[in-house]
Amino acid sequence: MGAANRSAATADQRTSTLMAAGADEEREVLITRLFDAPRELVFRMWTEREHVCHWWHPKGFASVVCEEMDVRPGGRLRFRMRLADGKEFLSKSVYREIVRPELIVYDEDCDEDGTPFHRARMTITFAAQGDKTLVTTHARFDWIPDRDPRWTPEVMRQGLQQGWNDNLDLLVQYLKSVGRT
Repeated sequence: MGAANRSAATADQRTSTLMAAGADEEREVLITRLFDAPRELVFRMWTEREHVCHWWHPKGFASVVCEEMDVRPGGRLRFRMRLADGKEFLSKSVYREIVRPELIVYDEDCDEDGTPFHRARMTITFAAQGDKTLVTTHARFDWIPDRDPRWTPEVMRQGLQQGWNDNLDLLVQYLKSVGRT
């Protein structure tokens, strides 16, 4: 296979960890994925709106719209996600730190039909491993008091883990389509 078409991750190259050993660890989710693509390209996929719209779409959502994306400290990232039954989720984030092509840090607030249910500090690192890239997504939750009791820490952590794995699976496929340009 030519270098232009080698952009893939396999199941054995991805890991997800729900850290639940203690009260502090129950606030965290760690997901890693090794992509067969150079770090600069993978970083672009995360920071250029024309690419993000192709892979940021967790399963189960009928529509996902990137309403705003201003990748700079203080800039905003906003996704509106709608289920088939009409229930709407809004992810509103503020970028805190951008180190090209190594690091993205943002604070995310999510609501369901206008009611907040989680807040998280998201830290995404991009580590070059030869001409591959190890992406680590680390989420640290801050629990919102008086949230709907359906949104337990375990439900939120599992949802975040599943959503990111869905997104990263799509990113693998998208990288195959764009090659190494």
